[in-house]
Amino acid sequence: LLASLASPWLIERFGWQGPFFAGGLLPVMAAVLLLVAAPESMKFLLHRRPGHASIHSLLRRLAPDVAPESVYSRPPPVAVAGTVRDLLTPLYRQRTLWLWLGFAMNAFVLYVVVSWLPTLLVGAGWTRTQALQAVAFNQVGGILGGLSLAWLMDRVGAERTLFASFLLSAAVLIAFQVVAPGFWTWGVLLLLVGACFGGAQCAIPTLTAAYYPAAILATGSGWASAIARAGAFVAPLTGGA
Repeated sequence: LLASLASPWLIERFGWQGPFFAGGLLPVMAAVLLLVAAPESMKFLLHRRPGHASIHSLLRRLAPDVAPESVYSRPPPVAVAGTVRDLLTPLYRQRTLWLWLGFAMNAFVLYVVVSWLPTLLVGAGWTRTQALQAVAFNQVGGILGGLSLAWLMDRVGAERTLFASFLLSAAVLIAFQVVAPGFWTWGVLLLLVGACFGGAQCAIPTLTAAYYPAAILATGSGWASAIARAGAFVAPLTGGA
């Protein structure tokens, strides 16, 4: 969201290199902040470092009425080493492949939209500044969608919520064919697309916590995210073709 609003200003003052410098520096700063301030996963601590002092402090914040000595990490049904091979054993293979497909396809559509949106909007008669700012609609939708989908997933179920979100997003993408390309009319559609696909991109990783035990949770999350990047990489190339 901030990038789409800041890009015209950065380009005007620093040339096309400006957004790249900002995009390279800010994640490094965020990584340092996370390293210093972010708490470790409770599941990881219970599995790898039982008795660690952080468990007590986390538990006081998350569930103050629960005694620390009563909390434990349930061992996986079969022994695992924490490698990708574990994700493809008969016990986890089906959920792993479906998860990878969901990650890849969601990232594919999201990055087709994000990558080509400014070009498509300029082609529809918008100015370059309007096109860049319109991406903000998409990102605001992603923020609102991520929070809304998370709330619904807790109450309705993760798979049902994501299924409904993908159906809605398909209907919205079709609506672009029949709605006039006005700033506010298409802005609302971009908001909805962002809520569905951007929101799902935030929400779908939570499935890994339900699908895998602590011993392979980071491996499962990492590989699913890597598969999503593959979908994101193919997306702009396919969109261009």
